[in-house]
Amino acid sequence: MTENIKSPQNDDFIDLSLIINVLKDQWRLFIVILLGALIVGTIAYSLVPPRWQAEATLRVGEIASASPGESTSDTELIEPVGEAIARMYLAQFQDTVISSPTLRGLEQGEIGLFKRTFEAEPVKGTYFIHVSVSGNSPQTARKMLEAVIETLFLAHQVKMKLAIQQVQDRIKSLNGRIALKQKSLGQLKQILGEKLTGNTIRALDLLDRQQTDIQQLMDQRSAMESMLHPPQTFNTTVVDAVRAGRKPYFPRLSMFLIASVLVGGLLGFLTSLCCYRKKRQLPA
Repeated sequence: MTENIKSPQNDDFIDLSLIINVLKDQWRLFIVILLGALIVGTIAYSLVPPRWQAEATLRVGEIASASPGESTSDTELIEPVGEAIARMYLAQFQDTVISSPTLRGLEQGEIGLFKRTFEAEPVKGTYFIHVSVSGNSPQTARKMLEAVIETLFLAHQVKMKLAIQQVQDRIKSLNGRIALKQKSLGQLKQILGEKLTGNTIRALDLLDRQQTDIQQLMDQRSAMESMLHPPQTFNTTVVDAVRAGRKPYFPRLSMFLIASVLVGGLLGFLTSLCCYRKKRQLPA
């Protein structure tokens, strides 16, 4: 018996009645293949090593800096966010992380997993960086991320010390200038004494300017000294603590089951269609 299946509108479309007829005639085969795919998917899920992800959010540290001759100060990042992220992707930085005492005895497979899964991205509109890494256990993932953060802290600490040293050098320079001004002021006062005459008017004006200059220098020194203390100067900090979920983020059983249903359903239908055509002697 031969059936002619034609699309009423376009031959490129599969007739819905064909799908229904195939499933009605070969439903046992379709179910067997679908169940087989689900079993294979479940076995594959159980064989894939689980992975846990550790996450944290960092705040890039700041150090205040003042322009020469100004008493007000502005803050600067220890390192721009983009440069800090680029630093964490450098091979040298990651090798330092891996060789840290925290990760001593890390297996080669876990090292490879660290390099493949480490991610750092900026939090838009802020000085924050979100970092994450995967491990074969929540403890390992947490330790790897803590090692990353510690390595970044140490690198930023070096940069912060250099910046602080520059500020301290400027304070030292200001102290020298203040001392010279004060010495000059003392000599001028000694010359003037207590007598005020017409010839001393110009000297008094110079005395007033000297006192104004000394006050400006002292204001600059005070502003720069305040720059060396929090909250104006601080190292990079963790604003959202390192955390690793109790359950692995990969693999997910639901993903494997959905994939198994899709693959098994497609394979089951194609196999059922071949058997149906062979049984009905339909042209391919």
